[in-house]
Amino acid sequence: MQTVPVPTALKRRAQLIRSLDPPAQCEDFSVENWKVKVSCAAVESLVRDFPSGRLARNDLFRLGQQAISGEPTDRRRLLVATLMWGYGPLGGRSYTNANRVLGVTGLDKRLADCAAALQDADVRAAFLALDGLSGYRIGFFTKYLYFLAHDALWQKDVAKPLIFDSRVENNLTFIAKALGQPWDRSLQPRHRAIDRYLLYCSTIQAWADEIDLEPGVEGAEKVEQYLFAAKDLRFDVHAAMRGLAQAVVRDHAEGSAGLNTSEAMAAMNPDLRASVE
Repeated sequence: MQTVPVPTALKRRAQLIRSLDPPAQCEDFSVENWKVKVSCAAVESLVRDFPSGRLARNDLFRLGQQAISGEPTDRRRLLVATLMWGYGPLGGRSYTNANRVLGVTGLDKRLADCAAALQDADVRAAFLALDGLSGYRIGFFTKYLYFLAHDALWQKDVAKPLIFDSRVENNLTFIAKALGQPWDRSLQPRHRAIDRYLLYCSTIQAWADEIDLEPGVEGAEKVEQYLFAAKDLRFDVHAAMRGLAQAVVRDHAEGSAGLNTSEAMAAMNPDLRASVE
């Protein structure tokens, strides 16, 4: 799939992205709530292995290593762990969604098909094996793909799976709308979710390569890590847009020729300026 060059806003922050430490991202989960609200062997096993109610990213990597070539119980453990880790201490809909997905007919076959596909580096088939599972939408099952494949042998020259959750997608949308730099311009108007996901993985990998990050998924996940937060980008651009709008309002009220606007433009956020020049 055709990818676009790294947005200027991210290129300008290349040094910051390079300096990011590998994401640890420890998340707490309620041991008691999970024991009471989701009755299954996977939950019993996880709360026994993590009695403190804390899961780190490295813990899920180990669960992914066990799941990709292990037993159905290992793959169910990873599925539940992604919900524990993703929803965190508040739990939210995690218990309802866990019960829904664990009750899906043929779940073990779909999880096995997903693992087998990733052993062949076939991200498309792995995605489609999980797409449409009740209670387990793309923001979560791409976590499953990511942890399952992260440390797996990878023979093909294709990007490894990455997490594509709503926060990352929203920040990519912000870059597209605020700065005029859409990452998905090569997609057809009526694209499928799988095509969007594959383009996302290959685009983030291409951007990581362009700003000289570590090769493979290690570099790509740093770009994803930045996009997950991107608070400095949003704050800077929003502040510049607001300042420019206020200047225009003042010029209109004063009947001036644009003195306030000119001053605001001189102090404008460089990402916003680059997007319209």
